[in-house]
Amino acid sequence: MQELANHYRGQLNKVKQEWYAQVQIEMRHWRQQKAEYDANRIKKLMPSSWNTTPQGTRITKTVVQRYKEGSIPHVVGTCIADIVDAIDIKVHNNVQDEPFPRFKFAPQPTMETFVVDRSTGETMAQHGQRTQRKIQQELQAVEMKLNAAEDERKRAWKKLMKVKAELESIASQNNTMPEYKPPPRGTTNRNLEELVPKGDSNATSDARYAKVVVSRKK
Repeated sequence: MQELANHYRGQLNKVKQEWYAQVQIEMRHWRQQKAEYDANRIKKLMPSSWNTTPQGTRITKTVVQRYKEGSIPHVVGTCIADIVDAIDIKVHNNVQDEPFPRFKFAPQPTMETFVVDRSTGETMAQHGQRTQRKIQQELQAVEMKLNAAEDERKRAWKKLMKVKAELESIASQNNTMPEYKPPPRGTTNRNLEELVPKGDSNATSDARYAKVVVSRKK
């Protein structure tokens, strides 16, 4: 989950950088338009725009009259007089004009607003939540499978232990030597042979052993 969160955080940072670069471009364009708009607003109020000689102040009049037309002092004096007259007209005549619209920042993208799938309108936050739910469901399914496998392993182990115990019990019974019982007193070799079942090699061997014992006792 942490890897997924880092992935979305990196995508969001990239989108924010693109948003900031676009805002800078739009702001420069807005400033240029505002400067042109303000210049036209002032120009409309200047007497020079009406082919009228600006009056300005007593000093500007003196400068304009003293210096030759086209000289720097004459141009500066005329420009200042134009501006003074424009301000005077705006203030005394209460000229109302619309200011240039303020710059509007585009909303900064966030995980709750940035759309990652335009066909569905799913935002980055919604996509992250949906992916998280899917991963949790997959983890739960895997956990259930692991628990079922563990239960099956325990049952198989119990069966194995049971079979092992049974095999060990059978093996211990096969390895036990038969207990020797001496023949009754007064038993002869002939009588001993009659007591042993025919066809039993083990019994025949036991009978022979008994004969030897009986003969020795005699």
